[in-house]
Amino acid sequence: AELPPSGSAPTAAYAVHSVLSSLSFLNASGQCHGNVTPDAVHVTESGVAKLFDYYVTCPFDERSGPTDLFRSHERAVASAFRSPERARADLQALTSQGAKGQDSWSAAALIRYVYMDPRAGTGRKVP
Repeated sequence: AELPPSGSAPTAAYAVHSVLSSLSFLNASGQCHGNVTPDAVHVTESGVAKLFDYYVTCPFDERSGPTDLFRSHERAVASAFRSPERARADLQALTSQGAKGQDSWSAAALIRYVYMDPRAGTGRKVP
């Protein structure tokens, strides 16, 4: 089944909602997904968006900051989906923002992609 085009507001809104719900659950448990990108989202044939790529997911809060696992996979995460603080490896800023700060920045970049990038909605990518 072909996905609706990227301009399909109901499909895009549902995909964004699904991703944000997943991130909310992770962040509430003190975990940071750390790799919120279009490649980490799969859309099923029924149109449900699933968040994948949990290999960087780790505990991350205002006290402990990013773990070695998180820092060791920096280059695996597309630069367009890394916060400026993360891109410049500012550990103090990363620590103060916690998991929500990192995943929120990446989620905002993903939302921009979903609604603005002409490649969205192709090849079973996020609609």
